[in-house]
Amino acid sequence: MGKCEFCGKEELLPFRCPYCGKYFCIEHRLPENHNCPEAPARTPLGSASHPNKNPYMLTLPKNKRKEKEKSTEFIGIIEPIKDKPKKRINIGSIIVAGFLICILGLLMVYAPALTQYLNSLNKSNKTYTENFILTEWYTTRSIELKKGEKVIGNITVVNLPPPQQIWGATLSSFQLSVWVEDPDRNRILEVLMKAGKTSSERYGCFNFTASYSGIYRIKFYYYSYSTEKSYPTVTLQYSIENSNPFNINLPPNILRYIIGFLMIPLVTCIIFKLMRP
Repeated sequence: MGKCEFCGKEELLPFRCPYCGKYFCIEHRLPENHNCPEAPARTPLGSASHPNKNPYMLTLPKNKRKEKEKSTEFIGIIEPIKDKPKKRINIGSIIVAGFLICILGLLMVYAPALTQYLNSLNKSNKTYTENFILTEWYTTRSIELKKGEKVIGNITVVNLPPPQQIWGATLSSFQLSVWVEDPDRNRILEVLMKAGKTSSERYGCFNFTASYSGIYRIKFYYYSYSTEKSYPTVTLQYSIENSNPFNINLPPNILRYIIGFLMIPLVTCIIFKLMRP
């Protein structure tokens, strides 16, 4: 037998309060019925948009419940849930992307020819031809070059005096030397003059690269031992290759690889756009 701590009524099986630990009868077993000091504070029921709503509204009689609802202020507004609009496929962007893919495909087909054309733009060759008479002693021809320019040329000398017979031996009747000087008058190249088809003809080839800008000189030294004076004729031909510092000499297939790598993400984006719901 136990006693109710609130009203003193005896109970065979009293109820124990989970908050304060005391025993009560069936009427006062709930914390609010025996004014339990340890019971937690009650929170209002319902949505947070109804702070003034009475959480015990349902326990009131119907007539009082209607009056209470009229006096209660409504603060929040509940909007109906709208269906999300379906995403439409942007046809314009797909058309533009397809146009770009077509252009890249054409570039891939003509990549070798395009590479050759771009490489040709980086070099500009200038060819010069000059004919002059070679006098005795020194003759000079000047070429104005910029740093990095390459000169490739050949020299042909004709109408040289024939060889002489001295004491039964055949000897050359002239001296001929050709060399190239830089703007500081330093000799940078000796041109080897070889015998041509006849004894009165000599030819030689030369090529060099300008280490810095300035006037480079091609010098001729000629002296004849012959009694018959003759003036040889020189034909000087050379070309200047302008080596652009931004010249990249692209391999024939490098553009195909670059364009292919550009097409992969573009095609992937189009497929992703089409498959995305």
